[in-house]
Amino acid sequence: MRRRFTFTLFMLLAMAALVSGCATGPTSSGIPRYDSNKPQVFLPGANVEQAKGVAMGSAVSKGWQVAATSEHALVLERQLNAAAAESVASGSSLSTTPPRVQVETEFFPRDQGVDVVVGATVVSSDGEKGEKRQDFTESYRVDLERSLTSLRSTWDRSRGRVASATPPLAPKDGTPVEVDPDVPLA
Repeated sequence: MRRRFTFTLFMLLAMAALVSGCATGPTSSGIPRYDSNKPQVFLPGANVEQAKGVAMGSAVSKGWQVAATSEHALVLERQLNAAAAESVASGSSLSTTPPRVQVETEFFPRDQGVDVVVGATVVSSDGEKGEKRQDFTESYRVDLERSLTSLRSTWDRSRGRVASATPPLAPKDGTPVEVDPDVPLA
C-alpha cells in the first residue's frame, strides 16, 4: 500500500509538478519566495508560462486536479488513498472529508530557463477543528524529486513543440504581430 501511495504522489508531481501556497508564501509582488531547501529542478530554455503548461498538462492527464493557479505558481491536489489517509488521521477525530495531498509548485525565471520548486502538504478537516494542514515535503522528498526528474524528461522531449506552439509576443510599439496560419499554436 505504501508503494501505491508513493506512486500516486510521484504521478502527481510528474504530471503537474508544481504548486503555490507553500509555507514560504508569496511576496507583496505576487512572486513566491525562493526556498533552496525544497526539491527543485531547472528547465533549460523554458519560460514560466511554458513550464506551468507542461506541469499542468502532465498532472491533469494523470488524474490530478488544479486547485489554484497564479502567475508564478500552481497547486495540484488529489485525495489520499485509504492507507495513507489512515496514517494521517491516526489518533484524530473522525474527518468529515477525506484527506487530500496538495503539491505546491513554484516557478522562478532565471537566465536561460526556469527553476521549478515543489512542496507537499496533506490537508484534512473535521467538523469541530476545521482544516488542518501538515507539511509533508521532507517525508516525500524522494518522491517529489522523482517527479521533478520526470518533469525534466517531459520538458526535454517536448520543449521544441511547446516553444513552437507559443504565440509570439507583440512588440512594445503596439504593432500587430503576423502569425503564419499554417503553423499550429496548440
